[in-house]
Amino acid sequence: MTYLPMSDKALFRREEDSGVTGLDQAPKKALNRYCTLKRTKMPKSRSSLHFILLAALLLPNYAVSQSVTVQLNDTQAVSGIIFANTVNHYFFQQTTTVLVALSQSPASSPLESVTTTSAIQTTSSRGSKHRSKTNSVNSATSTSRPTGGKSHNKRAGSIEPTGNLFITLTTCSQPTGGSGSPGALQLYVSNSSQNSLPGPQASPQVSTSNDPTRDGGIFAGFLSISLPLSQASSVWIGVSAPQLQGQGWTGNWTYQLGVSTQGPMHIVESSDIISMTLDDTDLSSALFLTSNYTGTNPPVWKLVITADGLPSQLSRSLCAAELYQVQVIPNVTTTQRGPQNGNKQQAYVSGLQSGKNYSAYYVMESTSQPGVGMISQPITFKTKSAQNCRLIYNLPFCDQVAYSVPSNVTGNPDLNNLALTYDQNAQSVHSNFSLAISQFNCDTTRYSLVRTCTDCINDYKRWLCAVTIPRCADDTVPMNVFNQFVNTTTSRNPWFNTTGSWNELLPCADLCYNIVQSCPPFLNFVCPPNLDLMLQQYGFWLDNSERTNQPTCNSLGLNFSIPPVSMSAVRRWW
Repeated sequence: MTYLPMSDKALFRREEDSGVTGLDQAPKKALNRYCTLKRTKMPKSRSSLHFILLAALLLPNYAVSQSVTVQLNDTQAVSGIIFANTVNHYFFQQTTTVLVALSQSPASSPLESVTTTSAIQTTSSRGSKHRSKTNSVNSATSTSRPTGGKSHNKRAGSIEPTGNLFITLTTCSQPTGGSGSPGALQLYVSNSSQNSLPGPQASPQVSTSNDPTRDGGIFAGFLSISLPLSQASSVWIGVSAPQLQGQGWTGNWTYQLGVSTQGPMHIVESSDIISMTLDDTDLSSALFLTSNYTGTNPPVWKLVITADGLPSQLSRSLCAAELYQVQVIPNVTTTQRGPQNGNKQQAYVSGLQSGKNYSAYYVMESTSQPGVGMISQPITFKTKSAQNCRLIYNLPFCDQVAYSVPSNVTGNPDLNNLALTYDQNAQSVHSNFSLAISQFNCDTTRYSLVRTCTDCINDYKRWLCAVTIPRCADDTVPMNVFNQFVNTTTSRNPWFNTTGSWNELLPCADLCYNIVQSCPPFLNFVCPPNLDLMLQQYGFWLDNSERTNQPTCNSLGLNFSIPPVSMSAVRRWW
């Protein structure tokens, strides 16, 4: 039994089985050491003992004890607080197992594993005196392997559990006020009773990293280990906090720890899975689009938006994101726009501040345990500063339009009327194309082995909406060959004039080339024949650009499974 201040009142002993909590006499050994250092006598009264215990905790470079070992329940997350340079200990024991008859199975040697976040730094933590060799496990792999072992015959008909034990930890908050990073928590796991207090001192061969961008930082604030249930009948866990460097730090680390035989209680979305993308923003709102979902009912999820206050070291922690979230109420509706069609959901958020940086998360959270669930990779975005750029979507005809457009009304314009004005103009222009394509017998005449008149109609409509409904960008955005600066009261479309300056994000050249590929030759549709003319009317994807959330041209729902035309490719053509 070891001891830790469970609050600022006293050192307590927690006995999980009996539920008895009371002041224990075991810390006297630690007090003897403290009193020897201070050259004073041991107190006799309980109040004096209480005072000395608190004083000992504040003595620099001195710790009375390590932690109380707290028993964990299966699939029940616990929250904790931890001070610098200390270790909190937990214990988990299986109570139910899945039975599978086995005649023989290998028995592994005692196992201890450790994971670290991307912001881990080498620490000097006062821990247990028990020492054992450990294996380092990268949090990105989320797995642990035995440190060797040997086989033996088990009696015929013996049974052992199958599956894995999942241990996850997310950091909710960390000390603030100092210079640099306070460092990240570490998670230690042992399945050997010989090391029932795992931690830095009990694990001298722990691998740590001083690089906060390791693995792209995709696991910042998140730790996980999984062990085979056959090797995890009893598991001891240590949560370790580093020593703070420098002066000015205030506060401690808070975290949430989960142990489950059913599956990970905390999940960080991998970088190759995209649950949600950003459509666009204006000065006070943002629009997001989810990936396709199957089934008749859409998934239950919520949108969490944070401002600048969330530390980058905690950017993959669900409980941290919820702690720093901005209080907004998104309007979530279903839609079929976007690439690859299919059922999706869109979330419109208003009430944001203009010109401010935010991060958005797609979260699927447990209804019974806050902070438990899946969190996506963050989408970082900045609201616009231009007063005459307004976000519109859900247009009846140009149903793929979901971005900011120039507006000649300042203040709070009627966005529904603005969207309808743009949409009706595009539909009226489209009538001439409808008349032309009707002259071709699409039902009996094949002009392509891979394209049909339906492809032609869809691609022309997409192109037409992109060129007649310009996509508005901030006039503070750095100019490049794919932006067109508009600083006049006369728009390129005579029917609609705007006041003030703004940048236009030009339509992607792919929209033009798709028409040439999809439509019958008799329409004689051609794209600009030379590069200079092309650059005046169309934009391209920058090489190695992030295609979804920071576009370099107006794609209007292009299917990104087909590689778009890049600028480097265009330069090779001419």
